[in-house]
Amino acid sequence: TEEQGNALPEKKPQCVTEGVNMKQYMDDAFVIISGTILDYSGHLPVMNLPERIADIEISRIGDGSFKDSATLRSIVLPPTIKEIGCRAFEGCHELTSISVPGDLSHVGPSVFRNCRALRDVTIYDLELTADEYQAFKNAGKRSSRNRLVMVNLL
Repeated sequence: TEEQGNALPEKKPQCVTEGVNMKQYMDDAFVIISGTILDYSGHLPVMNLPERIADIEISRIGDGSFKDSATLRSIVLPPTIKEIGCRAFEGCHELTSISVPGDLSHVGPSVFRNCRALRDVTIYDLELTADEYQAFKNAGKRSSRNRLVMVNLL
């Protein structure tokens, strides 16, 4: 069921290494270094990304990390995410919704470029600069059903 696709499966990492101020994690879905997701090659259609994976706090979605994911339809990012890198979700043609709770401080350019199905974007506590607004270039078809919700909590 779709609900089962929500949770990341528990599995043993292929590689966890630690160095000075750095912790790496790799499995068949994620490559994470120092809290940044560098690559996602999984196949979940619906994802609630956890705050931690293999005891690494996830704080950044790296440049191009979810780029061209063919199956991702919906993702909820944890409040630990502070930045979304350049072109992080570019070309995710099936992506229809994303929710970014927490104190996001930066959205890189072209984050949602060519996400033609994207209809529902909820971002909390972020004021977009003109450059950051370009993150949404070509996101979603021009439609009255598109929704960009910017919620500023005081």
